[in-house]
Amino acid sequence: MAANPGYSKDYYSGTEAELSILKTYSYSDRIRYYWTDEKIASTLQQLIQNFNQTPPPETLASQAFMGLEFGEMPSDPLLLLQLHVQRCIRRYFEAAGH
Repeated sequence: MAANPGYSKDYYSGTEAELSILKTYSYSDRIRYYWTDEKIASTLQQLIQNFNQTPPPETLASQAFMGLEFGEMPSDPLLLLQLHVQRCIRRYFEAAGH
């Protein structure tokens, strides 16, 4: 968001400190503007590769990917990401009455 503020500048205002907090804890849907960026796509691939080589402890993953019970945390990073995205999307469907 800092390198390409075009997608966020109309949604966030305040001091530099306030903007930093707002951007750090922005809504998950903001990522849709950045997925096609080559640097982000390659960084995501590197993250997935790193997780495949050295999976995070379940306790750490459960903090970042909330909504799964202990013992239900997949070790496959792609499955973990898919479940997380599905949980995020489910909120929008439920809010829309589906």
